[in-house]
Amino acid sequence: MATLQIENVSKHFGSVKAIDNLSLTVEGPELIALLGPSGCGKTTLLRMIAGFISATKGTIRIGDRDVTNVPPNHRNTGMIFQSYALFPHMTVGENVGFGLEMRKIAKAERHRLVKEALSLVHLDGFEDRYPKQMSGGQRQRVAIARALVIRPDVFLLDEPLSNLDAVLRQSVGNEIRALQQRLGLTSVFVTHDQKEALMLADRLVVMKAGRIIQTGSGSDVYNRPNSRFVANFLGKSNFFNGWHSQKDGFDTQSGLKLKCPGTDAALGDASLLSVRPESIRLGPDASSFTNSFEGKVERITYLGSLTEVEVRLTEDDLITVQMQNRPENIFKADIGSSVIAGWATNSAHLIIDQGEV
Repeated sequence: MATLQIENVSKHFGSVKAIDNLSLTVEGPELIALLGPSGCGKTTLLRMIAGFISATKGTIRIGDRDVTNVPPNHRNTGMIFQSYALFPHMTVGENVGFGLEMRKIAKAERHRLVKEALSLVHLDGFEDRYPKQMSGGQRQRVAIARALVIRPDVFLLDEPLSNLDAVLRQSVGNEIRALQQRLGLTSVFVTHDQKEALMLADRLVVMKAGRIIQTGSGSDVYNRPNSRFVANFLGKSNFFNGWHSQKDGFDTQSGLKLKCPGTDAALGDASLLSVRPESIRLGPDASSFTNSFEGKVERITYLGSLTEVEVRLTEDDLITVQMQNRPENIFKADIGSSVIAGWATNSAHLIIDQGEV
C-alpha cells in the first residue's frame, strides 16, 4: 500500500478548467469514491493519477515518489476501465499477463502470477478462453485480475460497474471491495452512482466543476451535507428556505416554524433546512413528532420496496416522503386526502445558505 498525495493540481484544456487547484490525500489502504455529475472532472483526475493526462500545475505523489511527470508505465498503478479494454485477440491469460510481459517478468513467474490473479477473482482454469467467450461479469473480473497482477501501489477504477446489470453490479462491486480490503490496496473509484459510492467507499469525495465540494464518510456526507448541491446529488432531500430564528429553531419563508438540532450559526442567517424523505412519517402517529403538520396528498408512487408520497404542506412547501412497504405499514390514504406529516428534530439538517454551490 502507498499514500497518494495530490497537491494544488490543476488541469486546463484551453480556457476550460477541468481540475481547479485541487488537493487530496488518500491513505493506504483506503478506498475513496470520486463522485459527481458528468463533466465535474472526476475521470480527468483519475487519468492524471494514472499518468494518461499531464497536470497543468501541481504535484502528484505516490508514497515518497513525485510522479507528476512520470509516464504511466513507471507509476505502478493498476487501472480498470469502464469498457474493460481487453485485447480481443489475446486469451484471458495473455490479457492478464500483458503488464507483466511489458515489465520483462520471466515466463514461468508470469504464468504463476497470472494463475494467482485469476484465482483471486474466481476464474481458475479460464486462461485459454478469449474475451468474446465470456460474460460481461467475467470480462470485468479479467480486467480486475489484469490490474492486480502487477501488485499496484494505487488501484484505480473508472466506473467499472456501469456496463453490468443491476444484479451483477452489486455482486462484482462486493468482490472488488473484498479484494481491496484483503490486499490492503490504496484505491480511487470513479462513479456517478450514489448507491455504488455508499456501498463501496470508506470516504466520499463529491466534486463539481473541477473542485471538491465535500469529503467524508458516506454517513457524514449523506446526513450532514454542506450544500444544496451535495444534499441533492447524494439521494433525495426536502428543502425549506428560511432563516435560523433561534438556537434550535428555523422559520421558513412560507411561515412554518420548525425545530432543528442546535447550531452555532448566527441568528437570522439565510439558510436551508434539509430533511430526507425516509425520515418523515405519515398518519396519526406523526403528530407526536416535534415537527408535525397537516397536508394534502398530491401524488403516490409505488417503487417496489418503497412507496413515495408527495404531500403539500403550504403553497410553497411540497414534501416527498418515502416509506418501506411492509404488511403492517401499507399507506392507505388517497390523492387529495388530508394527512399528518411529522419528523423528529434531529432528522433535520441546517445548511447555511451557499447559493448554487
